Amino acid sequence: MIDFGYDISDFRGVDPIFGTMQDFESLVKTVQKLSLKVIMDYVPNHTSDQHEWFQKSLKNIAPYNDYYVWHPGKKLDNGTVKEPNNWLSVFGGPAWTWRDERQAYYLHQFDTSQPDLNFYNEALVQEMKDVLVFMLDKGVNGFRVDAIPHLFENTSYLDEPLSGNTDDPENYGYTDHIYTTDQHETYEMVKQWRDVIDAYDAANGVTPVIMTEVYTSTELTMKYYDYEAHFPFNFWFIEDLNENSSAAGYKNIIDTWVNNMPSGGTANWVVQAGFTLRRKPGPGY
Repeated sequence: MIDFGYDISDFRGVDPIFGTMQDFESLVKTVQKLSLKVIMDYVPNHTSDQHEWFQKSLKNIAPYNDYYVWHPGKKLDNGTVKEPNNWLSVFGGPAWTWRDERQAYYLHQFDTSQPDLNFYNEALVQEMKDVLVFMLDKGVNGFRVDAIPHLFENTSYLDEPLSGNTDDPENYGYTDHIYTTDQHETYEMVKQWRDVIDAYDAANGVTPVIMTEVYTSTELTMKYYDYEAHFPFNFWFIEDLNENSSAAGYKNIIDTWVNNMPSGGTANWVVQAGFTLRRKPGPGY
């Protein structure tokens, strides 16, 4: 629970604070009897540093030694070693942490306790596909894919350009994230996951859904439709509107999404979970 549970230590287990796998299986059966669906968070970008894979990767045990993004760092003229580049964590500060066990840095685009998985490793790719099938076998109806733009990084490991938006080098907004987000390989992986769930549909007669959490440009967001996510989340109501927004503002967001969405795509509208009800005195209130 370092990052509200997104520091996953076991993709096939239930944290005891929530119950047991038997409890989960009972929940799924009960919910589906009510003609509802169960959508699970799928967190492919990283694990907890307590995950068995990472613990074995620290010890350089194959094949886990290449399950995460490791780098020996940049050696300076005076012999000291520093971070490979200026990549930043979404949570602030460098996206690299040194481990003596490996004599290397590991990448974490979020908390230091959340090492990034290496999707250039085919064994890891298969492991994560197996996680999808495991949950589908439990009766899950689909997946909300977390933090998808961060899945792949450019292996040139070049410094990212400065954004000019802040003078704080620890702030995530200090650089433009051209090497750590929205890489073409990310879209290709989404297509592979869609193939997995479509094959499951063909074999079992169910139709799971895959939806992606995306914070990026309109053009790059819409590409997820092209690579066969059922839909990318539309966060524009949250990002672009406030309590003073007009009806025209809402209409503009709806029109922009629909006009950019590929023919036959499914639209969606994400709104804030919490709100304040303002009560006015007088008749009818």
